[in-house]
Amino acid sequence: MREMEKIISKRLQIWGYLNLNQKIDHALATMEKYEKEMKKEAYISFSGGRDSTVLLDLARRYYRKDILAVFCNTGNEHPEIVRFVRNTDNVRIIYPEMRLSEIIEKYGFPVISKEVSQNIWRMRHGKKCVAIPDKYKYLFFEKYEVSNICCKILKKDPFKKFQKETGMIPIIGTKAFDSQMRRFAYYKRGGCNSFSKQNPVSAPLSIWKDKDIEEYIQRYNVQICDLYTKENYKRTGCMLCGFGVNNYDRDRFEKIKEKHPRVYEQLYEIKNNGVSYYEVIEKLLKLEDYGKRK
Repeated sequence: MREMEKIISKRLQIWGYLNLNQKIDHALATMEKYEKEMKKEAYISFSGGRDSTVLLDLARRYYRKDILAVFCNTGNEHPEIVRFVRNTDNVRIIYPEMRLSEIIEKYGFPVISKEVSQNIWRMRHGKKCVAIPDKYKYLFFEKYEVSNICCKILKKDPFKKFQKETGMIPIIGTKAFDSQMRRFAYYKRGGCNSFSKQNPVSAPLSIWKDKDIEEYIQRYNVQICDLYTKENYKRTGCMLCGFGVNNYDRDRFEKIKEKHPRVYEQLYEIKNNGVSYYEVIEKLLKLEDYGKRK
């Protein structure tokens, strides 16, 4: 890790121990500095999930009551999330240009994690990548493709198009403590804000942890999607996303099978090189279980 990244990493760890009031103040200062520096109007990137709901409430409660929320309906969202979003005031809904089935057919399945699937794709296509765990190297030799490109097409590209058309800039609800990739993004930005003219972004909840989100929800009685309160979901995201099903989110598809059987059937219908999504997930889980028994 470079010296500056070490400094930023240390600062992140220290700020993680701030109390909720201090983190709220920090988030508000982050958003204010972002808009002032960029001289553009910002919007809230709203997924309907717990973290972005807290961000939207915080921004409208203390920063700007009329700030716009923008939701991308990928066609792969939980119906409960879509209903929750549609019942939220002042939300603009945007859409991607390809369906999930089309993306997987062309580019491959999103499995394991964004980092692993990206590196498998890059290695199979002769591009520079980093090493992946040995237990996933079998994916180099499978008939089907694996990639993380669906995230770009379903989410990133529609927001970029919206920003180009409106001139607005994004505020996102990601937390740096959630994953290695998000910590790396925090290091790369040099903190919560990036003032890049090409890719500006503000992540005012970067120094927040899950306990801060929960405390904020309880303190202000924030209404969040029923999936969290009634169904005990820890995270939502795209319904048919394979990231994490081998690890922390193993029951994702079982929940979908129970609540939305028609959506679950798409696992058999979505294919890449003649192999179904269901077959890919089943093999991954069996190999994962076998590895744990050894």
